[in-house]
Amino acid sequence: MLCVEQWVIGYRFGAGASGQLADLSEFRRLSPPRDRLWADPFPFYAGGAYYIFFEELPFAAGKAHISMVRVGRDGSTSAPVRVLERDYHLSYPFLVVHRGVLYMIPESAQNRTVDLYRCVEFPSRWRFEKTLLRGAQCFDATVHRERDRWWMFANVAEDGAHSDDELHLFCADDLLGDWRAHLRNPVKSDVRSARPAGRLYRDGEELYRPAQICAPLYGSGISLNRVLRLSPQEYAEEEVVRILPSAEDRVLGLHTLNRAGELSVIDAFVRRTRL
Repeated sequence: MLCVEQWVIGYRFGAGASGQLADLSEFRRLSPPRDRLWADPFPFYAGGAYYIFFEELPFAAGKAHISMVRVGRDGSTSAPVRVLERDYHLSYPFLVVHRGVLYMIPESAQNRTVDLYRCVEFPSRWRFEKTLLRGAQCFDATVHRERDRWWMFANVAEDGAHSDDELHLFCADDLLGDWRAHLRNPVKSDVRSARPAGRLYRDGEELYRPAQICAPLYGSGISLNRVLRLSPQEYAEEEVVRILPSAEDRVLGLHTLNRAGELSVIDAFVRRTRL
C-alpha cells in the first residue's frame, strides 16, 4: 500500500470555549512516525510551558503507552517522551489536579481497573497511587468535580454490549475515596454520543460534556452535550452541536477534544503517504 492510516494530534493556541472549533485547518499537526499512532491528547500548563500527554501505539507492539511532548506558540515541539507504560494497553491519559497534586487516570480497560497515578516529578515520573474501580472494563474514565461531589463518566463494556454503547456514572465524596455506581446506570445508551471524548468544561454558566460519535464508524466525530441534570438520582444531557471530519482538511475522523488555558487539542484520523 502507498498510504498509511493514522491518528495524529492537532493543537491550536487561542481564546474561546472548548467547543468553538471554527476551522480544523487552524490546527497545527503533530504527526507520529509512520509505524505508530498518536491519539487521546490531554494538554497541561505548568511553569510557563504547555505540554500534551497522549496515547502512543506502535503498531508492532499491539498495545499503547502514555507519552508527552512540549509545544510552543511558535510551533516548536520537543521530542516525545514515554512517561507511563504497563504490560497492558494504556490510553486516554486523563489529567486532574486535586489538593495541589497532579494525577493521571489512564484508560486500563484491558486490566479491568480504573487506576490513579500521582506525578512525582513533572512531567515524566508517575507513581501508582490507588485503584479507583476494579472488575469492570471501563473505557475513557473522565472525572469532574461539581460542588461537593466527584463524578466519573466512563463507558462500560457489559455482557452483550459494545464498549461504545453505554455511558455509566460513578460518584465519590473525594477523588481518592470510595466510588459508587449511579442508581440509573447506564445513564445513556447511544453509540452516537455515549463514550467520553475529553474533559467536561464550562461555557458561561453551562456545563458541557464532549462525547464520541461512534456510528457509522468509530471516530466519526465529536458530539458536544449540555448537561441538564447531574445528581445521585438523575442524569440528563442534550446534544447541542456536532464536530465532524472535514474532507477539505483531509481529516477522516475525530474523537478527542480538550483544552488547557489557551491551548486546544484534538486528534484526527488521516491518510498519509508512506514516502
